[in-house]
Amino acid sequence: MFKKIFSVMIVIGFIVAVFPQGVTTAQGTPVACGDIVEGEFTEIDQGIRYNIDLNPGDKISISGTVIGDYLYFGFGIFAPSGSIVAGTEISDDIYQDPTYRSGILGERGTYFINAFNYVELANGLPGGRFGIFNLFISCELADGTVIEAGDNLVPSAGGTTDAPSTATTVVNGFAGIPPVDFSNVAKIPMPEAGTISGAITPTGGEIIGYTLNLEPNDVVTLNFSRQSGNLNLGIVVLTEQNFVAFQAVSITSNIILTDFVALVPGEYTIGVFQVNLSPPPAPEPTAFQLELTVSR
Repeated sequence: MFKKIFSVMIVIGFIVAVFPQGVTTAQGTPVACGDIVEGEFTEIDQGIRYNIDLNPGDKISISGTVIGDYLYFGFGIFAPSGSIVAGTEISDDIYQDPTYRSGILGERGTYFINAFNYVELANGLPGGRFGIFNLFISCELADGTVIEAGDNLVPSAGGTTDAPSTATTVVNGFAGIPPVDFSNVAKIPMPEAGTISGAITPTGGEIIGYTLNLEPNDVVTLNFSRQSGNLNLGIVVLTEQNFVAFQAVSITSNIILTDFVALVPGEYTIGVFQVNLSPPPAPEPTAFQLELTVSR
């Protein structure tokens, strides 16, 4: 009898949490299958809504991560009719990385996802905490097409045909850098703490690639330094989905020092290559050093 009453209370608490009175069908930010969405809770008991168009026979999978150690959140998925499709369960251990994969959807139209921070966990931790979260939206369409989270992101460097073209002339502004093809780059595994060296020649067109396996919320400290020579070098960090986690160009500076947070798990690629921005009048072979540490 106690278990039955407790289950009913859990269901009622879930419905109240994911479908607050302040969220209406007219609100919401449009998203699509393949998106990685960043949101931020800035209020107590806040719901943030996202709208997504889906069809009968589709399936949707959503997972979430947070930045920091104290934000807890969940989400619910609702059909166009307002009925609950799916949602995170009341469980302490999933409120920093909630996830759900739906069954086969039966309605056509605009579904909505409501992310919420107004939960009180069984261990007494309060809801309403502020902070940044990310939603990773993947779909399997009725025709069998699979769209993974990150497929819609267009990198500023990488080997995809969807990368935007860069203007060749700019009257007043920054011309940018063209896409860089990493498809045939040999990649060297990099330790989570260590230093590695490499070199780029003026006419060789080399792209030096390194790989590193990361988990969500890993903090990577990267120290890139030009040891000799005068070539302008670019450095980029890409996820497996070709999402740019970090990118910079060394022109007159000899040192680039940064921290970045891994948002998705998997094998990251660190690439170093020559950039033809303000090229030196007498190009020289250029050696560099890459030092990094990973904090978990």
